[in-house]
Amino acid sequence: MLGIPSSGRPVPTSDKKMLPRDVLEFNNISIPSLERHITAGRLGDHFRRSFILYALTVLLCPTSRYGPTSKHLASVVDVSNPRDYNWAQYVLDWLCEGIQSFQVHGEKKNSIGGCVYFLMVRYALIIIWIKNLMIIRHRLMLLLIVCY
Repeated sequence: MLGIPSSGRPVPTSDKKMLPRDVLEFNNISIPSLERHITAGRLGDHFRRSFILYALTVLLCPTSRYGPTSKHLASVVDVSNPRDYNWAQYVLDWLCEGIQSFQVHGEKKNSIGGCVYFLMVRYALIIIWIKNLMIIRHRLMLLLIVCY
């Protein structure tokens, strides 16, 4: 769903203290800074890290922070082949954690951490499925009426 890989190795998560220096430079970076990194024309691992963190922060695993959370940093240590990771599971886990946190701290939180777009797409697919099911049911009923 959402065009991201849904199979492969789990996305790495680890303690921030064990990350390499070139990844730690992204700790506490802002979204506009990530945008500048992406559009600066740099290639290779730096671009990939910037792009993945931007996608996670803005679309796939957003939080109320104005930049990537340190929890995402482990996911960009090895960016040689990002398609090898199960990003869909990572996004779903992040969304579930956000929903659980909202349920526990409901009145204290003003947002749900996680990909609300995923919920919207999933809801739309369910509505389409139900609509198609109703059309099929209607056609079957017409067929039964005609046959009798």
